[in-house]
Amino acid sequence: MSISTINTDKLFAFLRKLVEGKKLSVQDAHEASNEIYNMAAINTIERFGSRLDALNESSNAKLDALNESQRVGMEALERKYNSIIWIIGAIGGAITLLFAAMTVMVAIIALG
Repeated sequence: MSISTINTDKLFAFLRKLVEGKKLSVQDAHEASNEIYNMAAINTIERFGSRLDALNESSNAKLDALNESQRVGMEALERKYNSIIWIIGAIGGAITLLFAAMTVMVAIIALG
């Protein structure tokens, strides 16, 4: 996620001048401070970028877990719904058989 590049050669040349006891010109000092500023900015951007990437991965993992939980919950709800439908059907069938048996009994009694 590198935004810009750091010119370490320039910075090294400036630091070498200082170590050798040479004075930096105003332009050299300005360029050195700009290079240091760029290094700090790039480092800050990289850190925020990596934190945002980690936050994004964490959010995606939580969303995936939530979706999986919802899917499992929906499957359980669907099983309950199907069970209720079967129970209603069985009760309806039992009532139908009861009425049929009663009708047969009434017919036997009436004809008998």
